[in-house]
Amino acid sequence: MSSSRTGKGWSGDNPSFKVHHAWVLVPERGGTRVITEETQKGADAIKFRLEQPNAMYDGHDWWMSALKARSERMARHEKAAAGKRADQH
Repeated sequence: MSSSRTGKGWSGDNPSFKVHHAWVLVPERGGTRVITEETQKGADAIKFRLEQPNAMYDGHDWWMSALKARSERMARHEKAAAGKRADQH
């Protein structure tokens, strides 16, 4: 098993809001660990944090839960399809 990590990210920048979001994908036995982090700077970022202190964390939790559910669903479908192919031979 490879121990290499893959990173992805994006940034946005305007005078009142700077953001950088990063994902690190770490291969593990039976799957991939996904680590996500985000930084926000600027007057609008401060205002957003004060008005909705948990919004970024809640959004990340939702995104990670959705990614996990979809990955597990796809793995089940792939396993079922592989079983059908094996039965045909």
